[in-house]
Amino acid sequence: MDTETLIRHWALLAAAVPGAIVVFAVLRALFRRSRGGRLRHALANRRAAKKALASARKRVQKLERKLAKLQARSRSVSPRILRETEEALVDQEVLAKTLGDKLEVTVNHVRRAIFEEYPPDRHEKLRARHLRQDIEDGRPFGF
Repeated sequence: MDTETLIRHWALLAAAVPGAIVVFAVLRALFRRSRGGRLRHALANRRAAKKALASARKRVQKLERKLAKLQARSRSVSPRILRETEEALVDQEVLAKTLGDKLEVTVNHVRRAIFEEYPPDRHEKLRARHLRQDIEDGRPFGF
């Protein structure tokens, strides 16, 4: 490409950049709508929910230990600090329960993606791979 070509076709080159972005966005949207894309999206949401629940449970345990220490020293601890710690523990337990419910919802989304997007002969294999707890519990495949 020489400078003469660039001078003559500068508009085409300038239009190629947004065009490439649009093509990339369309391909990405099509990929997400594919059955593999939907299952991967559901699995990613499930992983994120599991991670958030584990983090919340760790914070509950940490607050329980802190509260036990404060209660052991209750004679020398301000009642306000004790009350705030108890309230923080209750709040964290509620959050952990909410995140547990969210995890159940994301697991159901994975089940639904498997059930709706894949043929019946692949259901058991995918459930064994992605939903081991269903296989171990002996749950039937359903919602």
